[in-house]
Amino acid sequence: MAESKFSAELGAMGCSVIIVKGSVNNLEDVEDAIKKAPCPIRGVFHFFMVQMDSPLLDMTWKDWKDASEPRVNGTWNLHRALHGQPLDHFWLASSVVTVAYQPGQSNYKAGCAFIESFCQYRHSLGLPAFVLSIRSIEDIGYLAENPSALRSIKLQGLHLVRENGFLESVEASLFISTSGGRSSTSDSFENLSSGDQADTRGESSQLKVFLQSVSEGNAIETLAKEESIGFLSMEIGTKFNDFLLRPDAPVDPDLKLSEMGLDSLTAIELRRWLGQVFGLQVSVLEMIEAASLKEVGRIVATRLGEKINLRDM
Repeated sequence: MAESKFSAELGAMGCSVIIVKGSVNNLEDVEDAIKKAPCPIRGVFHFFMVQMDSPLLDMTWKDWKDASEPRVNGTWNLHRALHGQPLDHFWLASSVVTVAYQPGQSNYKAGCAFIESFCQYRHSLGLPAFVLSIRSIEDIGYLAENPSALRSIKLQGLHLVRENGFLESVEASLFISTSGGRSSTSDSFENLSSGDQADTRGESSQLKVFLQSVSEGNAIETLAKEESIGFLSMEIGTKFNDFLLRPDAPVDPDLKLSEMGLDSLTAIELRRWLGQVFGLQVSVLEMIEAASLKEVGRIVATRLGEKINLRDM
């Protein structure tokens, strides 16, 4: 019944729905599903929900395997079966349990840690991949259907998101589901003027124009100006608010990031974004200790100038 309702909803959106029964843990099943696709596959969404919770010392091998196998073998099977296909997206679902303590879920956490590492592996091969660490969703899915589980999450004080927030995260992730050639170690200014560099895709047009002008001119002199530091501060603050799902919130460059709502997860997201867009490494500790958002902008401006100067030497 659930499958038919979901298929009908997708069909109403204009999708061609083909349901193939099998297990992602079985390579032959995955290959069979791919063969039944009526047109070339350009994207993959790998969702899974197998939980076999128990204390590690009491956990059986079967419990460990059942919870981790879809994440490990299943991901490998999709990777191998789609080898050579020109994918736009290889989207993987992980969980915040990789960074938040959740007793009794060592098998689940191990599988998610593998997923996150596998994303980096695909990047190293120049292949697209993105992993989203999903928080507990309050109003749909497993928790909405299991009140006791929802109550347990709330009693632990864990942050919950709603369906709209989750869908916004998925939509945003598709803009950065790019290959390793565009990762944080890449040259963010290569082919910037022609628009080929995807690091700035989805960013403001003002930021794109600013980065282009900086890369073509005297970078150190331009980035040392207070107006440049102020501009970068506002762009960083705007992106920070996007991560907190409050895009319309005002940005005060004199506030510390902690005063704006910085936590460990948003710090990691902001660090990753700075790496993708500017090709810079800014540590979480530096963000936390910075006297203000403007000081973070100054750090970015200084390192950006040094980076471009070294490139042009």
